[in-house]
Amino acid sequence: MGDEMSTLIKCSIKIIQDTFLIKVTDYYVAVYRKKLTLSFLLLFPFMSFSACATDYHVGPDQSHSNLNSIPWTTLGPGDVVNIHWRSEPYRSKIGLRGRGTADNRIVIRGVLGPNGQRPIISGNNAVTPTDLQGFFNSQWDEHLAVILIKRQAHGDNRDEWGYKPGFITIENLRIEGGHERYSFTTGSGSSRTYSRGAGGIWAVLVENFIVRNCEITDNGNGLFVLSKNNNEEETSRNVLVESNFIHDNGTEGGWLEHNVYTQVSGITFQYNRLGTLRSGAVGSTLKDRSSNTVVRYNWIESSARAIDFVEPEDSHDILSQEPNFGDAYVYGNVIINDGLSGNMIHYGGDTGIYEWYRKGTLYFYNNTVMIRSMAAQMYRSRLFDVSTMEETVEMRNNIIHHIGDSNFMLMNELGVANFSGTNWITNTWQQGHESRFAGTINTDGTLLTGSAPGFSDALNNDFRLNVGSPALGSAIALPTSIVSKHPVDLMYQLHTNSQPRSSLNDLGAFDSNEDGTPALARPTPPAYLNIGISD
Repeated sequence: MGDEMSTLIKCSIKIIQDTFLIKVTDYYVAVYRKKLTLSFLLLFPFMSFSACATDYHVGPDQSHSNLNSIPWTTLGPGDVVNIHWRSEPYRSKIGLRGRGTADNRIVIRGVLGPNGQRPIISGNNAVTPTDLQGFFNSQWDEHLAVILIKRQAHGDNRDEWGYKPGFITIENLRIEGGHERYSFTTGSGSSRTYSRGAGGIWAVLVENFIVRNCEITDNGNGLFVLSKNNNEEETSRNVLVESNFIHDNGTEGGWLEHNVYTQVSGITFQYNRLGTLRSGAVGSTLKDRSSNTVVRYNWIESSARAIDFVEPEDSHDILSQEPNFGDAYVYGNVIINDGLSGNMIHYGGDTGIYEWYRKGTLYFYNNTVMIRSMAAQMYRSRLFDVSTMEETVEMRNNIIHHIGDSNFMLMNELGVANFSGTNWITNTWQQGHESRFAGTINTDGTLLTGSAPGFSDALNNDFRLNVGSPALGSAIALPTSIVSKHPVDLMYQLHTNSQPRSSLNDLGAFDSNEDGTPALARPTPPAYLNIGISD
């Protein structure tokens, strides 16, 4: 009731402003939130959230010419900020603290250009709106992001303890420039550079958050979502990341910055193209410290690591106690290593506090893995790097193909790997590190091997199966324990989309027609994305 009451009071204040043309400052909003009672709401017995929702339009020939005039910190249920495409980037920082509802989300939406171009929000030479000067803390967070989501914890308009921003959607935008090489103008008018770990989107605290159809590039961290301090009041929950192109983030020589870096309760990644980091960066494409993580139907290009599943840090006491904390589901993905990764998928932990590690099962099924590595680039190429013998990889219905003269290994040194059901793997595979492998690999299922799985064009990333492929019709039905939670009913579509999967008879991420011909069309990506099919 508390969140609802607060939202209704803010809604009432907004109606007063719009009706009587009265400017109500953030300070008085804070006063009303603290002092008004239910009796205030009796003045508006028929009021609903939609009654006070506003559609803002920003851009050429719109009611707002720039982002600085949007009341970011007072956005509420049903408010939509439509950012229209223009040829020049919008150079403004954005701060969000509002809370929508399940039926009336707060939406920050790009309105695409005539050729499908996403509007650009650039942190390079951006200006912090003066209205956000009290929201941003110049010492602690103004230098962290282009778009920052948090509870306001200081100033006259601070949020009460326990309040969480939430039910927020960010979609159809290109977000760039949150990187230490760039500077911005603070709310007080001074110039400052971003911190090394800055991000395109940095959510300090959020729940029921969606990032959809965005391109996030040229930042330190691309997307960063945090939980902290081992209490529910600062735990982020329920995040969906879908249909985005996230690439070329990171810092040269830096291993702490990633395309995606998340630590939340409940997160799903789907239909994304996750590219490599910028040249010289040595972080991960996707690093996740969450509980209940699902990675499905994505196109993932490996940086130093493609996927890095490790333990929570400063929110460990909360996230580690959740059901199925240690389990992660990775299925229906295309995962590519073009010689940048020695250990593609890490599962377990990295703090050195072994009792904190995931200690569960990585369910890895219906994926297509392509590894192209030469010894001159990487002497060893290992698919899984599992931290302890208490972590297990359960593999079903995958295609794992290696091209090149590097040593190709399934595992690194430790962990348990189960080839269950049916899998196909290149016949040059080795178990693990030549001298230090102490793990266990079980082949209870059917393990198919050969020199090539019958891809249409492996060199040009066409992983559909040709007629005669040994992977056609070789799949075995997934166990009910998996299907009941995470069935395979879709497949990735180039790029950042999906389409139904009609059959589960074939190994890998794609199915085929009854005659064995490829079922998945390969559409030409929009030119503005600058993505070629063969890149």
